[in-house]
Amino acid sequence: MVTSLLMKGSELSRRDVTLNAQPHIDFFNRIRLTLILPLVLKILLLPALVFGLGLSLCRQAWAITSTQK
Repeated sequence: MVTSLLMKGSELSRRDVTLNAQPHIDFFNRIRLTLILPLVLKILLLPALVFGLGLSLCRQAWAITSTQK
């Protein structure tokens, strides 16, 4: 029983060491979430927003000109 507890403890400490031995993975995940993801969202959302606003303005202008005839 004592040996099984010691073996489980050594497995846990070994797992902790392997997780802490790769800090670059956490660093790259943090960069991806804080820099790349917002940039991609801006690149995708800004053209859609501009296109939507432009389409809305064109519809309003067309509605105004069609009622004035």
